[in-house]
This record gives sequence, C-alpha cells and structure tokens, in this order.
Amino acid sequence: MKPKANSFVLVWDLETSNLDPRFGFILVAGWKAWRGGKPCPCHDAYRVHRFSMRDAWSYHACRCGKQHRLGPTTNDKHIVKRMSDVLMKADAHVTYNGKRFDWRWIQRRRWIHGLPLLRTLPHIDLMYTARSHLGRGYSLKGISMDDPTLKGLAKSPVTGAQWVKAVAGDERALRYVEVHCDKDVLVLEHEYERMQSVVWMHPRLNDDRGKCKFCDGRLIKRGAARTAAVNRPTQYQCVDCKKYQQRVVTKAEAKGR
Repeated sequence: MKPKANSFVLVWDLETSNLDPRFGFILVAGWKAWRGGKPCPCHDAYRVHRFSMRDAWSYHACRCGKQHRLGPTTNDKHIVKRMSDVLMKADAHVTYNGKRFDWRWIQRRRWIHGLPLLRTLPHIDLMYTARSHLGRGYSLKGISMDDPTLKGLAKSPVTGAQWVKAVAGDERALRYVEVHCDKDVLVLEHEYERMQSVVWMHPRLNDDRGKCKFCDGRLIKRGAARTAAVNRPTQYQCVDCKKYQQRVVTKAEAKGR
C-alpha cells in the first residue's frame, strides 16, 4: 500500500444558477477528500459529498392528499456556510478555474449573506497547469468519455432545458445536476493526480522535507543530476509514487553528504 500525505486536500466544484454571484445562487456544492491524503475530520470517508438546494426543502401534507414543498428555492445560505466549514478544515484545495469562479462565488455569497470572508488557503487551480502544459484546447468538459485513463468515469452532459428547470426548483432536474456535480468532482480528482507533479509551486503536503511532498513516501532519489547544487532547485523523484519534484538543498544538507 502506498503511503499517504499528512494533509487534507479538498477537491470541490460548484454548480450555480448563472455566472454572476450578485444575481444568482448556488445549486449544488460537491466535494471529496483526495484519496492520497487524510480524510476530512468531520467526514471519515473518501466518497463524494454534496450540499444541495434540496437540503433546505420541507414538505407539507395537504388535505387533498398531495405533498406540497415548503422552503427556499433561491436562498443558498445553508450551502455557503456548510461548504465554508469544510474549506476551513482543509490544508489545501483543488479546483478547475476555481480562482476566477468557485472561490469568488463562495466569497461573494458570504458577503451578500453578511458573513465574514474566508481566509486564504493554498489553492491548486488545474486550469493554469493545463494551459501551461496541454495548451488552451484542454478542458474538463472536453475530456472524451471513452478515455481509458478515466477508469469508467463518464461525465453527464446537462442541457439548457434541464438547467433552467433546476433553477426553477424542479426536483428531478436538480437531482440530475447533483449527479453531474459528483462526476465533475471525480474527474477533477483523477486529473489532479495526473498533473500533480507539474503543478507550479505545489504546496508541501507533509512536514518532513526529506520525504516526498506528495505522498510522504520513502527517500527521494536524485534525478538526472548526480550531485545536487547547493541553494539551487534540484530535481528528485519519489521512490514510491514515481513523481518528480524540485527541492532546494541547503548548506547543512550538503555538509552532511
């Protein structure tokens, strides 16, 4: 069994009514703990969790025998608060285009609801990594459903009609958006594991600088260079997860060699 990191890395995604947080609301917030790290302290599992607009709905039995829904259809305060609580427990979080969309949505909705803004967290936005290494043509939405690396995952497309129904409060359409969000989170985790070693300034996920910063694995062996230059970034490779990373060798470490 491969070793795991000592950090809780949160992989999450939002599905919203539109693109502007001033005039819209959050439909679904999906998240999971990266399986290579620690699970969330309040959810001891690596499955996908979600906070949905349906969580605030309640039903009243009418004398006619039908169930009438009560509760807000546009007030997303409960989603914002619960998602914020999970974010504050994370050591780092992973998104795709989250710096320009998901994170700003959470912050702006908190501001609108009169809640204090969240503190800054180590943020890994895979959109910038993908553009640097794969070009602008790459997109999570454009991933082929037949890609063998997805290991059976299949993203479900959402049509405009379904999205409008979900925004209007249609339960069946909202359930479909929830499933769509769950699959987005799973695909995002899969792509994060593939791009992890090339993420610029990836935060260290453990405290021991002599071990792999991704998986807390065994000693890191040197890459192409046989000797590491002092105070200069040198490439290493983890013996366990096989991922490359750069590390600066200090003078104290150089003397001990």
